[in-house]
Amino acid sequence: MKKTLLFALFLFSFSFAKSQSTTIGFQVVVVFKPATTWADITSIKTALNAVQLDSTSPSRALLWQCSATIGATITIPKFGGGTVTSLSITSGGGGSEAVGVICNSGQSEGVSLNDVYIIPEPNNPTDTFRQTAIASVFPTTCNVSSSDSIMTCRATDRAVLMAILDSGVDITGLDATNNIVIRHDSIRPFIAYRNSETVDNVDSDGNGYKDDQIGFDFVNNQGIPKDSTGHGTFVTGLVTRILKRNSSVNIKIYALKVLDKQNRGREYNIIRAIDWAVKNKVQVANCSFINSDELTDTMQPLASAINTAQRFGLLVSVAAGNKSRNLDFNWYGAASFQSQNMIVTGATSCTDSIAWFSNFGKRNTDMFTIGKDLVSTWLNNQYAIHSGTSYAAPQTSAVAALLFSRQTSFDWTKVKCALLNGASYRPFLIAKSRRSGILNAVNAANLLNTTLFPCDGLVNTEGVQESLKNVSVYPNPTQNDVSVHFYLTKNTAVQVTVFNAVGQNITTHILNGFAGQNEYPLSIKGENGVYFVQIRVGNELIVRKVVKFEPR
Repeated sequence: MKKTLLFALFLFSFSFAKSQSTTIGFQVVVVFKPATTWADITSIKTALNAVQLDSTSPSRALLWQCSATIGATITIPKFGGGTVTSLSITSGGGGSEAVGVICNSGQSEGVSLNDVYIIPEPNNPTDTFRQTAIASVFPTTCNVSSSDSIMTCRATDRAVLMAILDSGVDITGLDATNNIVIRHDSIRPFIAYRNSETVDNVDSDGNGYKDDQIGFDFVNNQGIPKDSTGHGTFVTGLVTRILKRNSSVNIKIYALKVLDKQNRGREYNIIRAIDWAVKNKVQVANCSFINSDELTDTMQPLASAINTAQRFGLLVSVAAGNKSRNLDFNWYGAASFQSQNMIVTGATSCTDSIAWFSNFGKRNTDMFTIGKDLVSTWLNNQYAIHSGTSYAAPQTSAVAALLFSRQTSFDWTKVKCALLNGASYRPFLIAKSRRSGILNAVNAANLLNTTLFPCDGLVNTEGVQESLKNVSVYPNPTQNDVSVHFYLTKNTAVQVTVFNAVGQNITTHILNGFAGQNEYPLSIKGENGVYFVQIRVGNELIVRKVVKFEPR
């Protein structure tokens, strides 16, 4: 009898342990189509034993805690009628079958397992830390013209808001009036303060976020976005150094912490941060992180959130990633979304070459800029030297903000196209990006108010060779007539176009250019003011600004 009882208890214990192990829990982020009925959403929640943890707008993203039994069948309604079924849930899949069945139902715009986004470092052994301030963003070995092309694009008085989604910013604490204090002198003047909020554990403006005075910590759900890894401080320092050199006192930055002390962040928190930026009327959001998993883009709620932000005028600047991959053939999270309001930047070295770690791709990388051995702010009032596409993207973000400041009405499409069309052509980038060039703020500013849109017409393709060099226009200023000089490496057609300051086409000429030095007389007709002379050879494009001043 005693043995029988012990055996029965053993069987019960085994059965209980087995039943416990057959249930797995997982979090799902899902954005349903607007036409999805409430009845269908309820049916899907029931099938997944889901409890809604949170929701955010305007992205319409939902966060569900789900559970499923291993080997169970999941059946959910299909968009337009019928059902779709998953015949098996496995422990190794971690709920991915459930994600797949939602995706295949056609009910969602995006669904995922609340994926982890990370900072993939290039692991550069030359990275060092320094105690003292360093004068330049760029190391002395870099070509001076590379830094000049970013540092000489002046902003106007138009106020612009940026958001840096990262690990936060270096903060010392609170002052006597409960305001957040930024540690670095070079960063402090550019931080945006929301006057409606102080740090008092109260949601003063009723937006659902307590103490979001300079942004928010979405990792710990608290108001002070304090950096614990240095990455966000480094990124912010790159932006503010460019803004300072361009006298951009009216461009301000929100710090949105989405990465934890391991530089890892959940997709849902990143979506919340995008939504926060939209609600606070931000023009540029910098995202120097990447998804670690290779997933299909149709299953990405973050892509849906970025697409939604497009309607609110947000331009999202993304790092290409540091895996030396061709993004046209390797899915790599946000860099592969191809959202229209997104711009992806890869990294070059100080010489004319792609940095050894940088991802690339003719379709999925927009352009490049220097991302190797850059100098910027670090924790505890230190400075550091680091490399990565994480540090190329914020340069693009800073220049985008400069361009926004020069607009009378914010238009991200023109800003993005000016950035692409203004990139300085480099032969080594052929077939490596949409625009085979590196970031050039001066060219972009000159192109901002021209009629060179949409920008898809200037995608460089394989086989393009540099043929246009040494372009100059003089005298400048001029009273009326100028001479356009340029050097061609081959006989080819040349298009010369003059635009006025508001982008109107004044005149266009098609020339038969000859190999060698060319000179073309040009009369600028119109009122006194600023004009832009654009010289185009194939996909190569150079713009020169001319001031017309005719005494009255």
